[in-house]
Amino acid sequence: VALETTQNKMLDAQRELGALRQTLTQKDYLVETLEAKVRKFEENVGVLEAQVKSRNEDILSLESELATHRETITTKELALNKMQIDNESIVMRLESALNDKNRDIEILQKKLELSDSKVEELSREAAGNLSQLTSTRDELKSAE
Repeated sequence: VALETTQNKMLDAQRELGALRQTLTQKDYLVETLEAKVRKFEENVGVLEAQVKSRNEDILSLESELATHRETITTKELALNKMQIDNESIVMRLESALNDKNRDIEILQKKLELSDSKVEELSREAAGNLSQLTSTRDELKSAE
């Protein structure tokens, strides 16, 4: 009986050992599966980190490009403002010169009007003198 009990215990122990080996095999498989998943996850993390690095480099490049464009715009705006100020100054000087020329024209027109009236006066005077000279000549001829 003791031998049979010992044999039964041994069979039970062998079954338990088989079950434990099967559990160990399953756990080894699960550990290997988890390790493979961890490796795949780490690979994915590496890929994502590389993509993030690349995107960050793209962002830095775009920010630099944007800064350059902003500087160009600012430079062009300043140049445009200077041109507008210069143009306004030119317009003001031209308007002033035009006003001066208009005043000169008015003065010349008044002088011309005065000259015209002086010419008329001198013409009348010359006509009077001519008339006197003609009379005097006629008198001298008749006196001869």
